[in-house]
Amino acid sequence: RIRVLENHVIRCSRHIIPPLAKASPDSILIIVSNPVDVLTYVAWKLSGFPVNRVLGSGTNLDSSRFRFLIADHLDVNAQDVQVIIAHNVLLRLETISWFCGYTSWAIGYSVANLARTILRDQRKIHPVTVLARGFYGVDGGDVFLSLPALLGRNGVVAVTNVHMTDDESEKLQKSAKTILEMQSQLEL
Repeated sequence: RIRVLENHVIRCSRHIIPPLAKASPDSILIIVSNPVDVLTYVAWKLSGFPVNRVLGSGTNLDSSRFRFLIADHLDVNAQDVQVIIAHNVLLRLETISWFCGYTSWAIGYSVANLARTILRDQRKIHPVTVLARGFYGVDGGDVFLSLPALLGRNGVVAVTNVHMTDDESEKLQKSAKTILEMQSQLEL
């Protein structure tokens, strides 16, 4: 699986990201393709951009879907429900996909929402893929995970501190370790 990623996606990224960064050096990159955590790391490395200007779509779509499911169940307006799924700690993605179905238009809407927040400097919190080193006990390397982050005109303004149980924190750290192992096999 890592070889497929390395051979196709990373090779393609090498031809896209550096010229894009050179042509638009003040841009903010939003990575949408899966595996989003690893590809956000790849884009960050290849672009040479500061970490606040490279982010991934993360669990923004999944959090939105879950919010709508809860609102529907409680018969309330979805805007009154706040949900953040941090790196799949709360629910498995397959469960959400099963409930909500196909994702082709939904991911476009989700990314448009992220772009709107950045372009309008709305300073909203979204669960997006960001550099996780130093947050929630994640140490040991440059790993990108979906965490709640404040977004604004310059990209990621801050990573917010949301309380996690010991079990959730342990799962997040385990995910970080798995992704770090995968990244170590990449030739960047």
